[in-house]
Amino acid sequence: MTSFRNPFPQELLDNITDCVSLICRQSLRNLSLTSRQHFLHRSQSHMFAHVGGEFLAIKIFNGNPALLRHVQSYDLWLWRANSAQYDEWQKTHLQIAEGLVNLRRLLLTVANVQGWGESTELSRNVVRKLLSHTSLVELAVYVSKFPVHLIASIPGLRKLEASRELSTEGLRDIAGYPWTLRTLLCNGYTINKLPLSRSTFKNLTTLSFEIGSAQQQTTVRQFIEGISGFAPLKVLGLHYSSIRGTPPTLISHRGEVTLTYLYEAFECFAQADCALPPLPSLRRLRLSFMTEGPEAIMSAQPRLHLYIPSFPVPLLHKHPLASLEVLEIVYLAVLNGLWREGMLLTIRASETLYQADEAWRMLDDILSDTALLPNLRALRVKASYVPTKWSKERNPGEKRSLKELTERRGGEILVALPQTFERIHDLDAGVHAQAGERFDSFAAQYAIPIGEQWIAASVDF
Repeated sequence: MTSFRNPFPQELLDNITDCVSLICRQSLRNLSLTSRQHFLHRSQSHMFAHVGGEFLAIKIFNGNPALLRHVQSYDLWLWRANSAQYDEWQKTHLQIAEGLVNLRRLLLTVANVQGWGESTELSRNVVRKLLSHTSLVELAVYVSKFPVHLIASIPGLRKLEASRELSTEGLRDIAGYPWTLRTLLCNGYTINKLPLSRSTFKNLTTLSFEIGSAQQQTTVRQFIEGISGFAPLKVLGLHYSSIRGTPPTLISHRGEVTLTYLYEAFECFAQADCALPPLPSLRRLRLSFMTEGPEAIMSAQPRLHLYIPSFPVPLLHKHPLASLEVLEIVYLAVLNGLWREGMLLTIRASETLYQADEAWRMLDDILSDTALLPNLRALRVKASYVPTKWSKERNPGEKRSLKELTERRGGEILVALPQTFERIHDLDAGVHAQAGERFDSFAAQYAIPIGEQWIAASVDF
């Protein structure tokens, strides 16, 4: 490693390092070796910005503890092991937690435990120490029965993602907690445990839900109505998903009815007032539903011409969304496993989406209604067919076939929405790449986060 006389401002060299990190991250190691004075520190800030597990953290700690100050994002797994060796390992990890002084994002998940109650006291102490860092602004919790009061005590928390049921044990008067949340991703199990008050969500601008049951749908609707009077909500996502590997019937699970497939969801919509309340500051709305696996997809395809238009109508028909500029209505079919060929045959044989029925006419009337959606500028109505991200059997032929299916559905959607297409010529239905690019470009100003299930299912074509 060398040190040379620098004829350039350090800011320029830092920009070069940042560009290398974005364009060719694997070259950062070589760049860091060129100059201790000018490239090493900045390169390390990128190379060690994210640590994806305790074992890597211990390796860094044993090699050079000073590197921990570069860590901004950290993934922690909770274990149940009880042994002298494990206790010693946890004590080392407590020291690591103390060294993560610039931590900004923390992900908590489980390894061999069912929830917070089964983790060891040493593990809990590590978590408490990590949560005490004043630099922490983002938290993702995938641990059931995790205490709400630990989340509420984080002084600068801006973003929370939680997809497991939380625990309110130990929660005191909510007014005494320093809530500063601006982004929240969760489901009905989670939101039911968070205190609904002006002080809790007065700064909330981005909200995204994953919904998988009738009870969750009701809870989510009540929550949105509860915050509509005071939260400056700009971005809202409602993501409905089917349950894999279950028969196409209503299943009782822990006292509630699970929405295994989409027609149960629409029955739920028909039986209750699901209309969104007036949300005067809302700029972007994403309505999406996903089926995954052979049973779900084969059950959904014969009814898809009803699902896509019927899904958004109960939500949008009642109250104007005066500030809404970006609207997405997306169906995602995730083909996985050995049954993908059979699923493809089923999809190809299914009927056209547009059958000139009342459902499409109602949706077309709503989307073209300038009284309900006066400021709508970007619209996506799309049915996408993708393999799972982790699928290793993908091939060019399958990729092309799935793209053709998406385009075929897109053409049918454009025919089904003549008034809407006349109003918004850049309607993205998955047919024209340029329309999709224009939608993405405009919608980027109102970024909408999605949870782990949807991230795992997404594929770039």
